[in-house]
Amino acid sequence: MKRMRRIIASVTAVMISCVVLSASDEKKNTNGHYWEWGWGVYYGTLMEPLDIARYDWSLINLGSIPANQKTLELLNKVLEINPQHKFLLRVWPIGGLSKLAENRYQMTLFDYFYCEGIKEKLFQKTKEQIEYFIKGLSKPESIDGISFLEELPASMSSNSWNRWKIGKPLPWDIKAFEKEIEKELGVPFDMMNPQHRLWWGKKYAEMLGDIHKVMKEASGGKKVFYWQQIAMVGTLDELKVGEPMIDKMGHSPVPIYYKDIVKPGFCDGIFGYPGNGMEERCVIPAEKINCLYFTQLSVPSFMRRLKWNDILDSVTKKDPRNIGTFVYAQNENARGVWNAVPWRDNNKAYTKISDYRMVGYFNKVGMKILEKELRPSVKFDYKIDGMKQGDFAHVFVQIFNPVNPSWYGGNANEATMKNLSVRLEVPEGYDLPQSNSAPPLLKLGDLKPYECIAGDWWLRKTSDAPSQVVVLKAIVTWNKGRSITLEARKSNEEIAAFQPHYIISNEEKWVEPAYRMPSFEPSVQIVPLSKELIAPELSSGYYNVKYNDVLYPDEVLVIGPGLKAELHQKTLFSEKICDFESDNQDGTIYDKGYLVYRTPKVATKAGKKYLFRLTGRASDGGNSLVVIIFTCGKDKKEISVLENKFSSETTTSETEVSVPELNGKGQIYMEMYFYRLNQKGSVTYKNFSFMAQEKPKDVSFKLQGRLGPLEKFFTIWQFRDNSEPDYHGKPKAIVKFFNPNETNSINDVRNLPYF
Repeated sequence: MKRMRRIIASVTAVMISCVVLSASDEKKNTNGHYWEWGWGVYYGTLMEPLDIARYDWSLINLGSIPANQKTLELLNKVLEINPQHKFLLRVWPIGGLSKLAENRYQMTLFDYFYCEGIKEKLFQKTKEQIEYFIKGLSKPESIDGISFLEELPASMSSNSWNRWKIGKPLPWDIKAFEKEIEKELGVPFDMMNPQHRLWWGKKYAEMLGDIHKVMKEASGGKKVFYWQQIAMVGTLDELKVGEPMIDKMGHSPVPIYYKDIVKPGFCDGIFGYPGNGMEERCVIPAEKINCLYFTQLSVPSFMRRLKWNDILDSVTKKDPRNIGTFVYAQNENARGVWNAVPWRDNNKAYTKISDYRMVGYFNKVGMKILEKELRPSVKFDYKIDGMKQGDFAHVFVQIFNPVNPSWYGGNANEATMKNLSVRLEVPEGYDLPQSNSAPPLLKLGDLKPYECIAGDWWLRKTSDAPSQVVVLKAIVTWNKGRSITLEARKSNEEIAAFQPHYIISNEEKWVEPAYRMPSFEPSVQIVPLSKELIAPELSSGYYNVKYNDVLYPDEVLVIGPGLKAELHQKTLFSEKICDFESDNQDGTIYDKGYLVYRTPKVATKAGKKYLFRLTGRASDGGNSLVVIIFTCGKDKKEISVLENKFSSETTTSETEVSVPELNGKGQIYMEMYFYRLNQKGSVTYKNFSFMAQEKPKDVSFKLQGRLGPLEKFFTIWQFRDNSEPDYHGKPKAIVKFFNPNETNSINDVRNLPYF
């Protein structure tokens, strides 16, 4: 008991010292910080640089995106478009620092204190992540804030304070270190003992203080923010006088005060989530300790308890400590709900990208940047090599309006390029004779979203002198003064045909060029990605063809020519995934951690049989282990396969996998987890395949309509289906035309750059 009293006294001492620090900090003047960051965006994968750059700031979400050259290139492109753009860097250094599967082998609070070497590894990874972006960004000063993870403490603990109930076992993260905790406390940890919860809070604050200090030093003193999951649970700051910490259910706030975390030289601010007690959990505490805060503006209706205008008022509140908000969106089928955003059409599914654009438009975010950057796609097509004096060449300038109306709040008129014209300038030694060619300047009228038009001229060579570098210029103007100039310096420019097109939503259209081909009946591949496609169809002009069935991610539908259709099988994952996202032909060596690789979740169906082949090797006692998890609603089944199959030489093992029946509602999904068996030695995973065991079959009887021809000089196509957009905004399908008389490109499906 004496030891227990000493611990309680130390907790009290820590809190008193924090009060002193906060009291001195209270005197600082934070007026003028209102909207210092402004409108931000929660950057995830597959966003175009302009979608990020039009906002005032964005998050670099490590843990969701990699710290690699590709990410740096995208962020530097953002800064090129908008040099004033700021970043909040969310470091995520906890991966692979725990043996606990419950947190996906990510470090927990007590890993930090009780596992030797973890603290040092955490600090090193934190420094590396911060330094990578400070050194790699063209403007290091654009990083204006750093956060350790997000939604704490849930991202590194069981987050049991508001979920644990009386009579339940100890939370898994405390249970795993029960002996170590008892040794330090002197008694077993008791969830109903307020002093034990305060002790947990002391350890939590101590850990964050250590990490925040590392972040401050590694970043050169940049702002550090504490990001708690306040939508779910608050802090002790919200307790009223006399209110017990633990209620009758066994619930409590996170057992800390903000002043335990936010201290001069360590942490500068906190996070706010509107509609879930934000005043009590953010605004009032921030005022009390005089610290900054930023907020989240959630578009999905299920993520907020407010109507849209109310949440806008909350995040833009004129508080000198409110430095800005970031918009969070995800694909959502919210039709007819009471708090849907005002632009929702009940007959339409919205992607997260279109929602980001809608929020930006209606709040007039970055409109000058859009005015500068949104432009037509302009391409040349011609062949002038080998021309002699008096010869003619046909020159095309294709102009396509790729601007989705979502950039302008769904208003197609604002996305229209008006009074479009194109002027062709030719070099010395060439001309455009009036008797044979259109005039240099063509007035083309208005170009609506996803419309295409081509100017064409007959270019004559007027000199017999050897051709020097030929420079053709196309000057395109629209909207009273906006212009773009395209120069061509080659003797042959061709607009590539038969390119893969990545489909995110049903409203997109694209151009299939055919400037050098006669009109012909093509074939087309429709390749589903992570989820099934329901009744996919293609249309162009008067032609429409529809497949009246469901197309799964391990299938490829080939339509054409004409009324023909075949269903082929493909590996369930892309070549990139099957190669473990590595360019190393010898495979990827894993000598640390337990879980070393995880595939995306993909759709499948019960009873389907696959042949799973895995190639690799092992050494020093390491070996292979693969766990396949099938889910359907709340039902889940998992199987372990190809365990301990490797040797010191590269070998290939295979097994048949059957998709089990599950009792949940909806679609069955599966994902694969690759492990380093027993966390010993090293294992090298080279590649794998996961192929359905079925032969191609004729499904022409499931077609409705007919696939149209590819005609000179181009055709415009649109894809539709009845499935919802991908949850994370990724493409849901690839569509690729090909000439059936030249090649059957089914075998090229694996080589497409993205699934």
